[in-house]
Amino acid sequence: MNLDDYLAALRACPDEQLRDECGIYDNFSILLHAPFQNVVDLLIRSSNYALIEKRKEIPDPHDDRPYLSREGHYIFHYPLGHAGLQVRGYNDFSSDEQKHTPTPRQLEYYPSTIMLHPHSFNVFDLRDIARILEDLAQLIQREHIPACFPNSMGWKHRDDYERIVYFP
Repeated sequence: MNLDDYLAALRACPDEQLRDECGIYDNFSILLHAPFQNVVDLLIRSSNYALIEKRKEIPDPHDDRPYLSREGHYIFHYPLGHAGLQVRGYNDFSSDEQKHTPTPRQLEYYPSTIMLHPHSFNVFDLRDIARILEDLAQLIQREHIPACFPNSMGWKHRDDYERIVYFP
């Protein structure tokens, strides 16, 4: 699906249908074809995101996924809503809810992940995820960063891979 079409659908979607129709939920992931540090620097330079902390990854000896790096991740707050995000230096999206695994293209082409969380400061509002997603989409378009939104198909359309959003 085209990113602009998805954003229009997101704006028109009633709050109670954001999860089922647009895939908006905790751990919503955006995969980016951009170096990890470039993504972090871009968010730091933006006035819309506040860096909270940098965390080091703790290697898990039982995790044999070869695409995981141990660079750590950065945690940002989105002051325009009750939402936060993490930037990770590896391809990571939460697939537990949708029972999907990353495709080979997603694993190879997208080395960085932004993961969105709607519950900063103990508030769980999916519309805040929609707001931060729209803001990040504008940043991605402005900077011409190739991106994939693997959760964008919506929970109600789990098998409709045509609904996955890619940019460009």
